[in-house]
Amino acid sequence: YQYAYVKVKDHPSLLRVSSGVQKMGLVVESEKTVSSQILKLRETISLIIGMLQAIIVIIAVIAISSASMIAVFNRIEYYRTLRVLGASRIFLTATIVIKHAVIGLAGAWGGVALLRYVTERVAGYFNLAGIVVPVSLPDETLRALLLYCMLIPVIAAIPALVRLYFKGLSRD
Repeated sequence: YQYAYVKVKDHPSLLRVSSGVQKMGLVVESEKTVSSQILKLRETISLIIGMLQAIIVIIAVIAISSASMIAVFNRIEYYRTLRVLGASRIFLTATIVIKHAVIGLAGAWGGVALLRYVTERVAGYFNLAGIVVPVSLPDETLRALLLYCMLIPVIAAIPALVRLYFKGLSRD
Protein backbone atom coordinates (compact mmCIF):
# COMPACT_ATOMS: atom_id res chain seq x y z
CA TYR A 1 0.00 0.00 0.00
CA GLN A 2 1.18 3.48 -0.77
CA TYR A 3 -1.54 5.46 1.02
CA ALA A 4 -3.99 4.83 3.78
CA TYR A 5 -6.72 7.18 4.95
CA VAL A 6 -7.70 7.14 8.58
CA LYS A 7 -10.87 8.93 9.56
CA VAL A 8 -11.18 10.14 13.17
CA LYS A 9 -14.10 11.69 15.00
CA ASP A 10 -12.50 14.85 16.39
CA HIS A 11 -9.27 16.84 16.70
CA PRO A 12 -7.95 15.28 19.91
CA SER A 13 -8.39 11.87 18.31
CA LEU A 14 -6.51 13.10 15.22
CA LEU A 15 -3.56 14.08 17.38
CA ARG A 16 -3.50 10.72 19.19
CA VAL A 17 -3.90 8.65 16.03
CA SER A 18 -1.28 10.57 14.05
CA SER A 19 1.29 10.19 16.84
CA GLY A 20 0.51 6.46 17.02
CA VAL A 21 0.92 6.05 13.26
CA GLN A 22 4.24 7.92 13.40
CA LYS A 23 5.44 5.55 16.15
CA MET A 24 4.79 2.70 13.73
CA GLY A 25 7.38 4.26 11.41
CA LEU A 26 4.94 5.58 8.82
CA VAL A 27 4.67 9.07 7.41
CA VAL A 28 1.61 11.04 8.47
CA GLU A 29 0.16 13.95 6.58
CA SER A 30 -2.58 15.18 8.84
CA GLU A 31 -2.34 18.93 8.93
CA LYS A 32 -1.49 18.52 12.61
CA THR A 33 -0.63 22.21 12.90
CA VAL A 34 -4.10 23.15 11.68
CA SER A 35 -5.60 20.72 14.15
CA SER A 36 -3.61 22.11 17.08
CA GLN A 37 -4.54 25.65 15.99
CA ILE A 38 -8.21 24.66 16.03
CA LEU A 39 -7.81 23.24 19.53
CA LYS A 40 -6.08 26.43 20.72
CA LEU A 41 -8.85 28.50 19.14
CA ARG A 42 -11.45 26.36 20.87
CA GLU A 43 -9.71 26.83 24.24
CA THR A 44 -9.45 30.58 23.65
CA ILE A 45 -13.12 30.84 22.74
CA SER A 46 -14.07 28.80 25.82
CA LEU A 47 -11.97 31.12 27.99
CA ILE A 48 -13.58 34.23 26.48
CA ILE A 49 -17.07 32.78 26.95
CA GLY A 50 -16.26 31.90 30.56
CA MET A 51 -15.01 35.42 31.23
CA LEU A 52 -18.15 36.92 29.67
CA GLN A 53 -20.31 34.63 31.79
CA ALA A 54 -18.45 35.72 34.93
CA ILE A 55 -18.92 39.39 34.04
CA ILE A 56 -22.63 38.86 33.41
CA VAL A 57 -23.04 37.02 36.73
CA ILE A 58 -21.21 39.77 38.64
CA ILE A 59 -23.35 42.48 37.05
CA ALA A 60 -26.51 40.48 37.79
CA VAL A 61 -25.52 39.97 41.43
CA ILE A 62 -24.85 43.69 41.84
CA ALA A 63 -28.18 44.59 40.21
CA ILE A 64 -30.17 42.10 42.27
CA SER A 65 -28.45 43.15 45.48
CA SER A 66 -29.12 46.82 44.82
CA ALA A 67 -32.76 46.14 43.95
CA SER A 68 -33.26 44.14 47.15
CA MET A 69 -31.75 46.83 49.36
CA ILE A 70 -33.69 49.60 47.65
CA ALA A 71 -36.92 47.61 47.92
CA VAL A 72 -36.54 47.27 51.68
CA PHE A 73 -35.38 50.86 52.23
CA ASN A 74 -38.26 52.27 50.16
CA ARG A 75 -40.83 50.47 52.30
CA ILE A 76 -39.61 51.68 55.67
CA GLU A 77 -42.80 53.68 56.28
CA TYR A 78 -44.92 50.63 55.42
CA TYR A 79 -43.00 48.47 57.90
CA ARG A 80 -43.26 51.20 60.55
CA THR A 81 -47.01 51.29 60.02
CA LEU A 82 -47.20 47.51 60.44
CA ARG A 83 -45.13 47.82 63.59
CA VAL A 84 -47.49 50.46 65.00
CA LEU A 85 -50.42 48.17 64.20
CA GLY A 86 -48.84 45.44 66.31
CA ALA A 87 -46.57 43.40 64.07
CA SER A 88 -43.48 42.14 65.84
CA ARG A 89 -39.95 42.78 64.62
CA ILE A 90 -39.38 39.07 64.15
CA PHE A 91 -42.54 38.76 62.03
CA LEU A 92 -41.51 41.68 59.81
CA THR A 93 -37.95 40.36 59.46
CA ALA A 94 -39.17 36.86 58.62
CA THR A 95 -41.66 38.26 56.11
CA ILE A 96 -38.95 40.27 54.33
CA VAL A 97 -36.51 37.35 54.29
CA ILE A 98 -39.10 34.88 53.00
CA LYS A 99 -40.33 37.34 50.36
CA HIS A 100 -36.82 37.92 49.01
CA ALA A 101 -36.01 34.18 49.12
CA VAL A 102 -39.13 33.36 47.10
CA ILE A 103 -38.38 36.13 44.60
CA GLY A 104 -34.80 34.84 44.22
CA LEU A 105 -35.96 31.25 43.78
CA ALA A 106 -38.59 32.23 41.21
CA GLY A 107 -36.03 34.31 39.32
CA ALA A 108 -33.59 31.41 39.35
CA TRP A 109 -36.18 28.96 38.00
CA GLY A 110 -37.13 31.42 35.26
CA GLY A 111 -33.48 32.07 34.41
CA VAL A 112 -32.66 28.36 34.21
CA ALA A 113 -35.69 27.70 32.01
CA LEU A 114 -34.70 30.55 29.71
CA LEU A 115 -31.09 29.35 29.66
CA ARG A 116 -32.14 25.82 28.69
CA TYR A 117 -34.44 27.10 25.95
CA VAL A 118 -31.82 29.41 24.44
CA THR A 119 -29.07 26.79 24.72
CA GLU A 120 -31.19 24.21 22.90
CA ARG A 121 -31.96 26.72 20.14
CA VAL A 122 -28.33 27.78 19.77
CA ALA A 123 -27.06 24.19 19.89
CA GLY A 124 -29.38 23.34 17.01
CA TYR A 125 -27.64 25.85 14.76
CA PHE A 126 -24.09 24.63 15.49
CA ASN A 127 -23.20 21.36 13.86
CA LEU A 128 -19.43 21.61 14.07
CA ALA A 129 -17.53 18.35 14.40
CA GLY A 130 -15.88 17.94 17.78
CA ILE A 131 -17.77 20.80 19.43
CA VAL A 132 -20.54 19.81 21.80
CA VAL A 133 -22.77 22.47 23.34
CA PRO A 134 -24.06 21.21 26.72
CA VAL A 135 -27.82 21.54 26.98
CA SER A 136 -28.47 20.26 30.48
CA LEU A 137 -27.17 21.16 33.91
CA PRO A 138 -26.11 18.46 36.36
CA ASP A 139 -28.48 18.13 39.33
CA GLU A 140 -25.92 19.31 41.89
CA THR A 141 -25.14 22.39 39.77
CA LEU A 142 -28.85 23.16 39.46
CA ARG A 143 -29.38 22.86 43.22
CA ALA A 144 -26.38 25.07 43.96
CA LEU A 145 -27.54 27.62 41.39
CA LEU A 146 -31.02 27.77 42.89
CA LEU A 147 -29.61 28.10 46.41
CA TYR A 148 -27.22 30.91 45.46
CA CYS A 149 -29.91 32.76 43.51
CA MET A 150 -32.22 32.48 46.50
CA LEU A 151 -29.57 33.71 48.94
CA ILE A 152 -28.38 36.74 46.92
CA PRO A 153 -31.47 38.93 47.54
CA VAL A 154 -31.74 37.73 51.14
CA ILE A 155 -28.11 38.58 51.93
CA ALA A 156 -28.43 41.90 50.12
CA ALA A 157 -31.46 42.82 52.25
CA ILE A 158 -29.59 42.20 55.53
CA PRO A 159 -28.13 45.75 55.86
CA ALA A 160 -31.60 47.21 55.36
CA LEU A 161 -33.04 44.70 57.85
CA VAL A 162 -30.43 45.63 60.44
CA ARG A 163 -31.27 49.30 60.04
CA LEU A 164 -34.98 48.57 60.25
CA TYR A 165 -34.62 46.25 63.19
CA PHE A 166 -32.57 48.55 65.36
CA LYS A 167 -33.55 52.03 64.21
CA GLY A 168 -36.58 52.13 61.96
CA LEU A 169 -39.14 49.91 63.67
CA SER A 170 -39.88 51.73 66.86
CA ARG A 171 -43.53 52.03 67.88
CA ASP A 172 -43.51 55.82 68.22
